[in-house]
Amino acid sequence: MIPAIIIFGIVIAFIFILLTRTLAFKPHKHELIEVSRVSVDEDRVTHSLAEMIKCKTISYNEKSLEDDREFEKFKNLLPTLFPRVYEACSFEEPTDRSILLRWRGKRVDCPTVLMAHYDVVSAAKEDWDKPPFLGLIENETLWGRGAIDTKVTLNA
Repeated sequence: MIPAIIIFGIVIAFIFILLTRTLAFKPHKHELIEVSRVSVDEDRVTHSLAEMIKCKTISYNEKSLEDDREFEKFKNLLPTLFPRVYEACSFEEPTDRSILLRWRGKRVDCPTVLMAHYDVVSAAKEDWDKPPFLGLIENETLWGRGAIDTKVTLNA
């Protein structure tokens, strides 16, 4: 059995090392990047999200329950909503439900990945105040499945 004094000494040494390293830590300095304001066409953004919501891209554990036409409708909608993205990016479909848009940058050593999913969980009409796939805009509120999670992320 290890005497208590040895265990106490180890704990004190550990605390000392931890405090010494914490006090000696100096974070890397990063260059400040000047950011300019970006204007957003709120009506266009809202309209594009409403159009996405109209696509019933409902995924299930049992894939046979999914409506392939709705997923195709969604993928065909994107180039009409974001033509400049499709002009600037290469487009791939790694699987039948995934989309990969690659925007080549100036440097390959510092890539950025932006991700979102466009499938949603089912939505029973009776559980909603407004129809979940209508993309209804009412009193400056957009109603629909995917408006918060996560078609909104893809729209951004």
